[in-house]
Amino acid sequence: MDKAAELKNLSDQLVKNIQTEQSKQYLEWLQKWDCFLVNHMSNQTLSSNSELKTLVRQGIPHTYRSRVWKSLVQIIVANAQSEFGKNYYSCLLGRNSERLKNPASDPCLRQIDLDLLRTLPTNIHFINADSEKMNQLKRVLYSFRFHNKTVGYCQGMNRIVAVALLYLKEDDAFWFLVAVVEYLQPPEYYTPTLKGAVIDQKVLTDIVQEKVPKVWNHLKQLGVDLSIFTLPWFLTIFVDSVNQNLYLHIFDVFLLEGNKVIFRFAIALLKIIEPKLLECHTIGAIQSCLSNLSDLKLEAKELAKVAFGIHSFSIKTIESRRQMYANSQH
Repeated sequence: MDKAAELKNLSDQLVKNIQTEQSKQYLEWLQKWDCFLVNHMSNQTLSSNSELKTLVRQGIPHTYRSRVWKSLVQIIVANAQSEFGKNYYSCLLGRNSERLKNPASDPCLRQIDLDLLRTLPTNIHFINADSEKMNQLKRVLYSFRFHNKTVGYCQGMNRIVAVALLYLKEDDAFWFLVAVVEYLQPPEYYTPTLKGAVIDQKVLTDIVQEKVPKVWNHLKQLGVDLSIFTLPWFLTIFVDSVNQNLYLHIFDVFLLEGNKVIFRFAIALLKIIEPKLLECHTIGAIQSCLSNLSDLKLEAKELAKVAFGIHSFSIKTIESRRQMYANSQH
């Protein structure tokens, strides 16, 4: 019966997708992307402007995601690519070929190997340890360890690379990871202490208190530490926390606008599930609600509408609070 219910849900989703793709709104959306890419993408390089921002907030069509993600990443890492040279990724693999054969000698590489099969366990590309995508994932993570010895490897990075590999070639997925860790996320996000990410949880708590006060008061009364649930949202950009359609849309916007959008989507999710959270009267019930967001029946555009409908959400406020919490740790 469970299998029948699962197949019924899949069937309903496929029918819904077909109906969506035949709708007038969907075709108009595709047409807008067609026009934009024809007019603004020369020599495979995307021109960043307000029109692109509006389009990306509405989501990137599956057909164009590879092309747009690659171009957004290139905008971010262009200087680094110039500095390190055209074939930097393959050189990293070549220079460290001996270490690749003996990962047991390196704690980072050992941890990568342990995490590989935990990456996207329900995705067909990452179920088999010997699959092509799994080998690409391993090589990209190993290479980043050699590239950035300060960070090396942090749990969560495997999911970021896996998502990149759904749409990008192996060397582009490496630069995707560089863009996320070294440019889009604040410093010390992926260090052993997770200092940057932990500070952002404190900033988020402040924003929750302002933007979703009923939820904040309710969690406070129950003695729930929200950061236990939200820390993975920030480290993996919601992978494993919400369904694939939602986190891919979040990645679309994140690649263009950076870390600040994680706050917006976090608040939007809490606003959407607020009625459910307020009905929870035990820590266990809250845990169940916040741990099962992947079952949330929610369209990506609905989530984005809530996220970008939140007013007075300045990056200056986020930065000043980060600084305040960073200073308080000294």
